[in-house]
Amino acid sequence: MDQRTIYQERGMELISYLNIYVNKKGLKIKPIMKTIKNRILNNQPITEKQFITVIKWVEREPQFSQWDQNSILEYFSPLIVGHWSDSSNGQSTLESFF
Repeated sequence: MDQRTIYQERGMELISYLNIYVNKKGLKIKPIMKTIKNRILNNQPITEKQFITVIKWVEREPQFSQWDQNSILEYFSPLIVGHWSDSSNGQSTLESFF
């Protein structure tokens, strides 16, 4: 699977969770979640700090209930600035921007 496909799949997965959380009443971090969602929809990476803000919510999801926070962070790393690593050749490229 190429980087773009992984980014899109993980991004849509995180957006689906964010949509659920944003609809909860009384949630104080809605603006942050909306910002994260908009950045992903605009193919912009999020910061690690933004992801850490929502990881407590994500780890409650059935798919991630048995995972530790580092594993969840690694899973969503393609969406996070500075966390994507392509181990296939060890070289950074601008391919995803073209």
